[in-house]
Amino acid sequence: MRNCNNCDYGSYGLDCETGVETLYCRESEYEHEVNPNDICDEHQFIDGLSNEKNYVLYDESYFGKGYFIIHTINGNIDKFLKIYITNDIGFPNYGIRAFSVNGKDKPEEEFNKIEFIFRSNEDFNNGLFEAFSKFSNNASKEIHTIDKIEQGRNNISVIANKHIVKITFSKDIYHGKQHSTDFIDINLGDNYSCENYEAIYALYNTLMKLCHQTATKEDIKKILTLKAK
Repeated sequence: MRNCNNCDYGSYGLDCETGVETLYCRESEYEHEVNPNDICDEHQFIDGLSNEKNYVLYDESYFGKGYFIIHTINGNIDKFLKIYITNDIGFPNYGIRAFSVNGKDKPEEEFNKIEFIFRSNEDFNNGLFEAFSKFSNNASKEIHTIDKIEQGRNNISVIANKHIVKITFSKDIYHGKQHSTDFIDINLGDNYSCENYEAIYALYNTLMKLCHQTATKEDIKKILTLKAK
């Protein structure tokens, strides 16, 4: 599980008089006491103890040619994003769809958000931490869809440090002509319409180099049958 008890920054202190062990976190500048069952969303975790995983699949059947980044919990798909090419002529036009089983629109909220976090420990061997670290260095901190009439202020925000990269997809619930959905679409555009084109182009090509697995019919079936709670 991803909690303070499995965090790489945690350490126990023993009170010799009472025999009580207390967990401390040293992730920040000052060590502080934490609850072992608290969730460490942005921390590192002891190798092998996290039940979450990210991996990449190539696919041509869902929207078009592109790459799924799939997040699982205990082997079950929890969320995914797919970056894909929407045209076959000229400079590629890129789009991204993000989905989460916990990503159903809530009418009382202005934005629906889906987050992906890539960690230097967990996502080192699969190449995703390095890929999105480079993306965070090259792209704007916030990237808006170019299709604002249809999708309102849908956007992607990028936050990174030396240990994690957090990618947040935001769906504008109040504006545009969108219906209630369990996914978030971002139209990134081509080199004429997208100011972050070079960063997106580089990310897509990095995924091309590190991906060695193609989605099967069974993989796509699992994705298509996912429903938001």
